[in-house]
This record gives sequence, structure tokens and C-alpha cells, in this order.
Amino acid sequence: MDGGRPTERYGVVRDLNTRWLRPVGDELARLPWTSAGHTGPPPAGARPLEDGVVVGGEVVVGRYGARHLFVCNARHDAGTEVRLAARAAAFDPATGSYQPGGATFPLAPGAARLVRLES
Repeated sequence: MDGGRPTERYGVVRDLNTRWLRPVGDELARLPWTSAGHTGPPPAGARPLEDGVVVGGEVVVGRYGARHLFVCNARHDAGTEVRLAARAAAFDPATGSYQPGGATFPLAPGAARLVRLES
């Protein structure tokens, strides 16, 4: 907002908040957080991800319950190809449901995806 008027970014931020962050946040809120970690070289003071569920990609992962992962690209300047040790279904914020997927998926710079491990 600029002087009480929306800026050119207002609509983009509003849509991100209502169409992506809110549904993903609501889904995560019902799940118990269990751990978090980094693949690749972790920043100073961060913990490496050591459970073997993510086998490729430079990401930060939040683990929720036994089967849910919130996977975030750790890089803001480059995409990454995430490889999981198991097949996963991706959460679709538009429908509130999980869509079948594979064990590999791309993440754009700074992007994230909520997945549920299937096998």
C-alpha cells in the first residue's frame, strides 16, 4: 500500500496469500511438525537433512508427521530438481487435495511444494 492505495504488487501478493499460502498453511496446521533440515551444504548453524528421504536437490525440508514434507528450494537464484527416495503426491492448494506424482519434481528459484509420501 502506498498512501492507502494498492501498489502494482498488491494483487500478486494478495493472490499468493489467498490462493497458495492460506491453503498450504491450513494443511500444515493440522499436521505435527517433526523436524527440519537442509540438503547440500547447510548454512552456519543449520542442521543437515539426514533421514534419506530427499536424495537430490538443494532444498530445505520441513517434515510433518510420518509422511508429509514441505520442500523449499534453498536457492533464490536457480531452480533445482528434487529427487525423493519414494513416490509422492503433491498438495494442490486450489482443490485442497493431493495429486499423484512421482519421486522427482522441479522447483523454481525460491519455490516450495507440500508433498505426501506414498511408498
